[in-house]
Amino acid sequence: MESRLWKLSGGDILEVSSVMGHTPGVADNHYLKINDEIKTEGATFVGEAFPDKLRGIHVTPTPPGGCKDSLYGSRAPKDGVNHCSEFIHCLGCPSYAIVGTQEDLYRLFSYQQFLYAEVEYFLTDEWEAWRRRQFDYIKLINEFTSRKFDAALVKRAKAKAES
Repeated sequence: MESRLWKLSGGDILEVSSVMGHTPGVADNHYLKINDEIKTEGATFVGEAFPDKLRGIHVTPTPPGGCKDSLYGSRAPKDGVNHCSEFIHCLGCPSYAIVGTQEDLYRLFSYQQFLYAEVEYFLTDEWEAWRRRQFDYIKLINEFTSRKFDAALVKRAKAKAES
């Protein structure tokens, strides 16, 4: 009964314990059963709410570069109000632009560091194709920046991103 009330209440332990006449601790320890659905919901919540803590890093969101049109660009919503938020796809987007300032290159190399961390996080075989694609992006960033920008500028931006 408590598990059904748990579901109906949207997971409110106080509501369940109040209806059943128990303290929250008694309801939690003695009456609620954890099934696979609850385990999955809990793991999903923790993975979404605390990804930095799970991975042991502090992530500061920085777009990897500039967009020539974040409202109407290739991957933008094109509604004139909402800006594109598809940062993970910037490198393959035709609207993506790197102008070559140290700050611009820093954002690009920060993104590269993010890719390294993600590749190390998803180590199972089911992610192998995705991992190869990320390594291609990492390689593309290195080749592109060394070909197009001053080596000293690239070195400074990369050092800042790695610190």
